[in-house]
Amino acid sequence: MERRDLLLSFMLLATTATITGCETPDSEANSLATRLENAMYTETVEKWRAALVAGDIDTVVSYLSPDVHLYSPLKATVIGRQEVDHGFVATIRSAFPPDLRFTGHLSGTAEDRDGNPKETHVLPFRSGPDYGGVLTLQFDNQGRIDAVAVYSTLRALTAAIGPILDQAVIALQSPR
Repeated sequence: MERRDLLLSFMLLATTATITGCETPDSEANSLATRLENAMYTETVEKWRAALVAGDIDTVVSYLSPDVHLYSPLKATVIGRQEVDHGFVATIRSAFPPDLRFTGHLSGTAEDRDGNPKETHVLPFRSGPDYGGVLTLQFDNQGRIDAVAVYSTLRALTAAIGPILDQAVIALQSPR
């Protein structure tokens, strides 16, 4: 069911309950609210994913929260929002082979960096016969992406993006 349909169902349920004077069972209202929220996250993920594949860096960056954190297997420390700007994202995207494709989409709840449960989406990706991995995305309360983690084999990562990521890390260490 699309986000619009879920929203209409939720509004209809609330309006019917108000007109008839009946109370909406909490479980039914919560179920619809949860489905609407999940649809919102899924829509965001799909748009973000399409923008990343297309190389639309402005759109990719627009979905990031002001407090986003990037976790990379090639950098020992977390990369914060002040470092994750248009140029950084463009450099990282250029590191992925041009035939990058996402092969699935899983969603659920996982702990965030502070140990709190957060909406989490896992996106497996492939590129060519030897390169693959997963991205995980977590969201803030406004539906913006506030954590991105990249997981892949070290061999695949270093072969595909090692040289470009080295440039990005050097750029991060340089005074701005």
